[in-house]
Amino acid sequence: ISRTFYYDQKLTLSEDLKHHEGQLFATKGDKANPLEIIPLTKELLFIDGEDEEHLNWALSRTFPSKIILVKGQPLKLEERHHRPFYFDQLGLLTGRLGIKQVPARVFQEGTRLKIEELNINITRSSNHE
Repeated sequence: ISRTFYYDQKLTLSEDLKHHEGQLFATKGDKANPLEIIPLTKELLFIDGEDEEHLNWALSRTFPSKIILVKGQPLKLEERHHRPFYFDQLGLLTGRLGIKQVPARVFQEGTRLKIEELNINITRSSNHE
């Protein structure tokens, strides 16, 4: 692993929130963490879709995952591998999460996201989950 860090998704509400009947369910200033409401059940694998080593590493993972390309052609890869591939449009996800290097693995640990930027030469010899 080249670099490991955490992303805390807690947000502070900037206004009161009411449901469809107008009843208040959260007030301005409350802290909320989306992972406490909807957990991340799959790891997110950010790869260069034009790099065969990245691709082989991502496809070899046994934990349920979503493969997100920072480069490459998702439709061609879907056709070739018969599974969905996603694309990080404009680098929005990698930018928000602070990912500087791929491949990277993102998964939930407690109430935070753990982000591992990987050196796949090391990863290949120890495919640890």
